[in-house]
Amino acid sequence: MVNAYPANGRKIIIDFGTEGPFDLRAEIEFDANGESLSFLVTRGPLEGKVETCQCVCSEVAPDIWMVSWQEIDQLTVTQTHNFATGRLWGTVTQPDLQFVRTEGTLELV
Repeated sequence: MVNAYPANGRKIIIDFGTEGPFDLRAEIEFDANGESLSFLVTRGPLEGKVETCQCVCSEVAPDIWMVSWQEIDQLTVTQTHNFATGRLWGTVTQPDLQFVRTEGTLELV
């Protein structure tokens, strides 16, 4: 049986901290089916950015999910969400093709 993404119909808060390569904190709300997400960046250089994107959420192990989406400016995000530990790891390819690795925390609210 395929499990449903734990944040379907809910919100998560992600935080990469201020010391890493990608200072960012955001609230991400997923639709009930886990097919789209809406985010609001609440800290960092992109603070205030709001967008809704199609996404794919795939379970890779118990409590561990790969979530990916592409934003309107072509910024591409892939994140691994570990709900058991509250940690996330990600990669971002920016519109200028700069590749950034991220690591931070994940909170289901």
